[in-house]
Amino acid sequence: MPRVQRYTSLLTDRKSSVLPEVLQQLVQELSARLVRNEPIIDETQRFTEMTAAMLPAAIASAASEIPPLGRFYYRQPIGRRFWRSVSPIGIEREALDATPGLSWLYIFHGDGRLREAALHRIGDPPPNAFLFAALAYRLNDWAEPVRIAAEACARRVFPRTPSSIVANAALHLLTQKQNWRRWGAEAAALDIALFRPDVVDQLASIFQTEPAGALSSAMRQALRSPDMDRYLPDLLKTAAQPAIRAIALQSLVERRGIWPVGFRQEWIDKSLGRSRRVLAFEERPIEHAVPLADLVSAGAADRSAVVRKLAADALIRHADALAGLQETAGRLLHDPSPAVRERMDFYMRRARGEVAWTASSTAGQP
Repeated sequence: MPRVQRYTSLLTDRKSSVLPEVLQQLVQELSARLVRNEPIIDETQRFTEMTAAMLPAAIASAASEIPPLGRFYYRQPIGRRFWRSVSPIGIEREALDATPGLSWLYIFHGDGRLREAALHRIGDPPPNAFLFAALAYRLNDWAEPVRIAAEACARRVFPRTPSSIVANAALHLLTQKQNWRRWGAEAAALDIALFRPDVVDQLASIFQTEPAGALSSAMRQALRSPDMDRYLPDLLKTAAQPAIRAIALQSLVERRGIWPVGFRQEWIDKSLGRSRRVLAFEERPIEHAVPLADLVSAGAADRSAVVRKLAADALIRHADALAGLQETAGRLLHDPSPAVRERMDFYMRRARGEVAWTASSTAGQP
């Protein structure tokens, strides 16, 4: 996955921006035309088109940069009798009604009332992965009315969003949403979208072919869906990244999918009140028909030492069931990787009865 690029910021209090300068200028121009009560249909269309080049990973930074760029702040109404004719929020509500495309910009507005109003007016699916992530981001908005509006919006448009758009956004959202703390039931609307079977199919294709980028964390989270199971054998054989092949091998050998869900407290010495924070995991069973011997043989033949280490671990853990893989064991004994040879040395010493062995000897967190 490409990294988020940085550009010169037009804001004096920031050194850089995730928004290209031309997009920053467009937000400022659009705001100025709103103040002058000039037509903004073309500008809102350009905004939507230009966000197609933005990465979903830039959403948090963009959400903090757009309000000051467009001076989209909370404004106190002047008075009830002048609400529509004088109050800026009244003008902006009218602009939302007159220009449907403005909703995609106003979900970044600093005024929660206008974010909520914009979400209520969105009826079409997000046209790109960045705006899909923007809608998902509002599910964790600090204002509860905005979260409620975002959930209703998500349930309207997420099912109709093309799977390619959802999958590209999912690569970021799968790893970030576990850090969101404000939302509650709203999370279900996003999970339903991210784990649609057609989206999982797109994700598996990305995991299969993408040669670079940090995909392993997203792959771990994708294992939450049973629909991922049928892709694991092919991912083990042909995925471009060693980390993806390693996760596929581990999941198939252990017959379980494991993914991090946050942190938990682990006591070091309870009497002294000493503890540490460690990753917490959840898991589910994985059913498949691939013989264990075939899995280990494929892992042992992998070009990456990361995968071959897991194959060696499996030989140790399932030594009795894999007693027939002497040729594979012999090849791993002379592996170029010291880490693999070390494991196989333990395997041989255990086979000769020189060392005791328990399941914990090679056990470890994913």
